[in-house]
Amino acid sequence: MKSVPKKSEIPAKNQFSLDNPTRLHYKIHPMNQSFEQEIHYRLLNLLVDEPQLRQLDIAKKMGISVGKVNYCIAELAKKGLIKVKRFKSAKNKLPYSYMLTPQGIEEKGRITVRFLKRKLAEYEEIKHQIA
Repeated sequence: MKSVPKKSEIPAKNQFSLDNPTRLHYKIHPMNQSFEQEIHYRLLNLLVDEPQLRQLDIAKKMGISVGKVNYCIAELAKKGLIKVKRFKSAKNKLPYSYMLTPQGIEEKGRITVRFLKRKLAEYEEIKHQIA
């Protein structure tokens, strides 16, 4: 007969254990945050140009893993920046289409401005170091 675990043996709802894994939310380090923003910027630009690319092809073009592409697409969709459309009747390997929403187009503009400012600051810093 199986014994019932004591209350102290049951993991708390937000506690991570190997028996009961749950998703933990981590804060992104500021250095990684700019990297994440650059990936989102590049991904949004790519999806505007080629909305029906497979995640594998996106990963190859961006030089990141398919898992990272999947994670970023899910994050962008969760934020309402892209809409993911699945073609259930598709016989080829292109069952998804990724379209920017109006909010996504606005955010792409804001990300573009931040990206360009950051790159300009990096350029000025390197120019200052060389001089």
